[in-house]
Amino acid sequence: MNIGAVHSNKGDYDKALDYYGRSLTICEELGNKSGMGSSLNNIGNVHWNKGDYDKALDYLGRSLAIREELGDKYGMGYSLGNIGGVHSDKGDYEKALDYYGRSLAIKEELGDKYGMGVSLNNIGIVHKNKGYYDKALDYYGRALGIQEELGDKRGMGYSLNNIGGVHSDKGDYEEALDYYARSFAIQEELGDKYGMGASLMSIGIVHKIKGDYDKALDYYGRSLTIFEELGDKRGMGQSLNNIGGVHHNKGDYEKALDYYDRSLAIREELGDKAGMGYSLNSIGIVHYYKGDYDKAAEYLEKSLSILKEIGFKGLELFTTTYLYLSYKHLGKDYDVNEIHSFIKDAENIEFEVNFRIYELLDDTTYLETAYKQVQDKASEMEEETGKTFLGYLLPTAIVEAWEKVK
Repeated sequence: MNIGAVHSNKGDYDKALDYYGRSLTICEELGNKSGMGSSLNNIGNVHWNKGDYDKALDYLGRSLAIREELGDKYGMGYSLGNIGGVHSDKGDYEKALDYYGRSLAIKEELGDKYGMGVSLNNIGIVHKNKGYYDKALDYYGRALGIQEELGDKRGMGYSLNNIGGVHSDKGDYEEALDYYARSFAIQEELGDKYGMGASLMSIGIVHKIKGDYDKALDYYGRSLTIFEELGDKRGMGQSLNNIGGVHHNKGDYEKALDYYDRSLAIREELGDKAGMGYSLNSIGIVHYYKGDYDKAAEYLEKSLSILKEIGFKGLELFTTTYLYLSYKHLGKDYDVNEIHSFIKDAENIEFEVNFRIYELLDDTTYLETAYKQVQDKASEMEEETGKTFLGYLLPTAIVEAWEKVK
């Protein structure tokens, strides 16, 4: 099973599944139910990493059933947490909170403080994704407190990184960079290269948001180098996609497409369906910005097909809005009711999507919301950063459009 873990961590998912599958067969032959539960859990986690969420839930559910039958509370806590993670990645946040909550309750009952730290962090991630930043900071803070008490430096590094992510989303960029730097320092001290790669990526994201594209490319490049050194293909795919995003923002669409294509190739090689959905989406958006609406529609249709296949809801409204805008430019029909249905189900609609919905539906209420969101975001930033943000292509387009109709 340890060999399977090595391959899984490197992103060699097919090799990992081979070793875990052989382990499962041996455990079944021996009637070793505990081993079967562990093997099924590991196979489920690989399918989760591949973005094959239905398969992941099937294996993790079978693992949970065996552990419940054995009364293995420790194992149950971790199976429930993993199932929660799949639902979180699918964008099904209520289900994620339910499973994470049940996992946390078991860990508290067992006095498993390390596990409690993991669960609190996971719950914090869901609240961050829902836009409930104060709740997220509360859970991350509780996780960090436990990890400091245990001397769990690796855990502290991840919690500090997560806290930085909330401050980044809130527009508190200096605060975010401070937490990321503290996270990176711990990871460097531990020689935790994977963690270092993740922190460098996070720092790059802040510089990208701030519009400091050269710094963003520097940090993304260092992150990519680490993931290449580790042979971590999943991390390489993310880094390449992020670098493509900077070139997209700079208006260098050919470079953006080159990096997005390289990211897509890795994700296809891994069978990482969620990653493929993201990469195809990114490529489609570049073609939309280039005014090549046929190609935009082609890639966005492929992205949407994969996202629907794996049940990932997080990008549904974003992708469908750009797809239907492409159809609108091409004079094709599109389903307005479907957009309204996605809007109704959406937890939190960003200013970019509100602006694109306005363009699609010609409904100025969405433009007004986008305008207010842009102004609020700028006012939360330091003065110079806010001015830079309002000077970006999209915020400028939103302000100009609002000035015309208000």
